Amino acid sequence: METSRDPFLSFIQKKEKLASHTEAPESRKMQWLESLNRLYSQIEEWLVPYLKDGQVSIDRSSAQLREQRLGSYSAPMLRIKIVDETVDVIPRGTYIVGAFGRVDLVSRKRNRQRIIEDRWNEWHFAVESSENIPLNADTFKRRLMHMAR
Repeated sequence: METSRDPFLSFIQKKEKLASHTEAPESRKMQWLESLNRLYSQIEEWLVPYLKDGQVSIDRSSAQLREQRLGSYSAPMLRIKIVDETVDVIPRGTYIVGAFGRVDLVSRKRNRQRIIEDRWNEWHFAVESSENIPLNADTFKRRLMHMAR
């Protein structure tokens, strides 16, 4: 049967190809944890001038996550202190619909910003009303200021 004439067969073959290339859960977890560490290092780099002056402090710790495919595991998280406000950067998981991972920025005032990893090491702020906003030094600092008010 010719696949160009049978769209369903073509669909099945694409699904089989994707399934055969699906990474093992342990491999996915390792890639996710490496990606989180790179993201956190990038955030720390963006905030270096403020860290040096003591205006901002960052503490790394860990969070316990539970995902159906991975079970329970420990993942890194950040706590960013800006004067009298704290914003946590909390990992939510790697098996996220439409993304490779998600972290949330959460402040004591219960403000929350979602950051999703559209592709490995390509992070964006998730915005419901428009296209996702690329994560970079400027967008991160603007969102952080908003949350620490």
